[in-house]
Amino acid sequence: MHKNTFLITIENLALETIIGVLPKERKNKQRVLINAKISYKYKMCKPIKHSKMQHSMVDSDKAYLDYVAIRDFLILHLQSARYGLLEEALKGSIKALKGRFPAINSIWLCIKKPDILHDCIVGLQTKHVFKE
Repeated sequence: MHKNTFLITIENLALETIIGVLPKERKNKQRVLINAKISYKYKMCKPIKHSKMQHSMVDSDKAYLDYVAIRDFLILHLQSARYGLLEEALKGSIKALKGRFPAINSIWLCIKKPDILHDCIVGLQTKHVFKE
């Protein structure tokens, strides 16, 4: 990674959503597990002095990415999109994340369906690096 490049990790984010092509998958929500690694370039913010003891950071330059906002956005996106194929869910989620958080440099995303098979967990993953 380059200087000042940081990696947000999201591990085992569990949610229920409509995803799949089978009739029962189109009707019933199923549990999915999301793992993500999202890189971005951190920019130092200039502190604003409020008083002798208090400082806050200016974030108008979008110096950092809020991992809680990314998590919340990803949940809402996957629950509302109702994707058929995991490939579509991965591509669509990456595009949506980049659109909402333009400071993202790259995304590795994995979606697993832990309840489909009784003897293993299946899923797909992909990585996309955005041009600067």
